[in-house]
Amino acid sequence: MVNQYTMIWDVLYPNVGAVGYACLYQADGTNTSDGELFINSAGGIGVHGNYPGKVNSNQWHRIAVVVDLVAQTMAKYIDGVHIGTQTLTSAVDGRHALHAAGSALNTLLLTDEDNETNTGYINCFYFVDELLSESTIEEFGGPHADGVIASAVTKARNPDPADADDDVPLDAVLSWTPGKTAVARDVYFG
Repeated sequence: MVNQYTMIWDVLYPNVGAVGYACLYQADGTNTSDGELFINSAGGIGVHGNYPGKVNSNQWHRIAVVVDLVAQTMAKYIDGVHIGTQTLTSAVDGRHALHAAGSALNTLLLTDEDNETNTGYINCFYFVDELLSESTIEEFGGPHADGVIASAVTKARNPDPADADDDVPLDAVLSWTPGKTAVARDVYFG
């Protein structure tokens, strides 16, 4: 079983509250129990009555969830912003655990056993069986036409001196980690 993971969706729902809830994923490959993460009728994301944040109708959003069943937590993000972490009642190999590759059971996306789904669009889905940090999710930011990874690797990061540093010597050497596909850099002084 996979007990620590990150999932990210770039989604658009024309009418978020049209049908009550919209399931983002279902760990029960038989689809005979409730899903693991929902958007509720008010646009919040979560499960078990804990629905922070706001997913707006007719707007692309990047929704991310970092699930750690060892710590029994689920961290939730909308457009790179951490909107809350909730304690889960399921532990290792419990409700939110995913079946490993090669299992006869699969994790299902955008479905639920009693049709708590909604009409919408998905541009990208990203899964990794590790706990991505808050800073990494923040760096991924909001939705991007080229998907999750493309949006993260095109931006320069780790500037030295750091953004908004004061009293930087006039002869300081500027450096940064370039985006993999960048062909030019704009540097601003002032």
